[in-house]
Amino acid sequence: MRRRAALVALVVAVAAVLVPTPVGATSGGGARSTVTTSGDIVTTVLFGTTTRQTNRRRVPVPAPRRRCAWSAVTDGTLEWLVAVGASANGRSTPAGALVDQLQALGADALLARTVQAERCNGVPTGRFRVVPTVATTSTALTRTMITRLPPPEPTQSPPPGAPVLVGEPVVTSFTAPHWQPVRATLGVGAVTAEVEAVPVGFRVVPGDPGGPVVACTGPGIPYDPADPRSPLAQAAAPGRCGTVFTAATDLPGRPAAWLGTVTVLWSARWRVVGGPWRSLGLIPRTRVLQRSVRQATTAIETTRR
Repeated sequence: MRRRAALVALVVAVAAVLVPTPVGATSGGGARSTVTTSGDIVTTVLFGTTTRQTNRRRVPVPAPRRRCAWSAVTDGTLEWLVAVGASANGRSTPAGALVDQLQALGADALLARTVQAERCNGVPTGRFRVVPTVATTSTALTRTMITRLPPPEPTQSPPPGAPVLVGEPVVTSFTAPHWQPVRATLGVGAVTAEVEAVPVGFRVVPGDPGGPVVACTGPGIPYDPADPRSPLAQAAAPGRCGTVFTAATDLPGRPAAWLGTVTVLWSARWRVVGGPWRSLGLIPRTRVLQRSVRQATTAIETTRR
């Protein structure tokens, strides 16, 4: 378990410097980062399938020629994959196999590797591979800085572990002690650098097949039991981050709980002491959460006369 925990910390640390990122993800130099977790990869990892359009007329359609290609995953997706794959219930997913690949390579090999995902006819297959790449000169500084970011500690209502009903909202927020800037002075070789990271938002992946990824700005507003409004009305209010499950668990062919995630997004920057600040972009930190979901039932009682 200690080796796995160390691996997760290292992979999260090097994610931002190993994966190419679209232009505009950051400015001012330094490592680049993006935070959009690909929805199709989420679906493939958690459920083994992707959403496809159905042919309502049921007209036979010839299978397209199979064309497959590999492409680098973003650093945000890589961090999410490692968090899921390293969790106890994520070991049987494709992300778990990816964590095994990274662990077999060892810590030093990760500094000169990138992760690619396979797509066939544009659809992810759930297969990943690790290939050589060129590391940037800021690798050591970035690795040290990212490992200082704490894993998310969200507050949820209903609380984590409590079952919820289909259609019942779950409100996620963060208290002030878990939404604070992280600052440090780090020494890397002959360079002494100031680093700073500020939490700016978070996203929630409920984990059920029909549950959309919800992105929220700021720490969110907690659910208020004294508020006369319904839980659904509260969840939809500005500033609150509410998610709703659309499918029950513990049914034939389904798991006992959906495997979801909460990811905090940190705006990070660094500078040589006394020099100008340089951006490290938005860096994600993920926690895996589980939730059992039940169907709402209505009991109708009758009396005999």
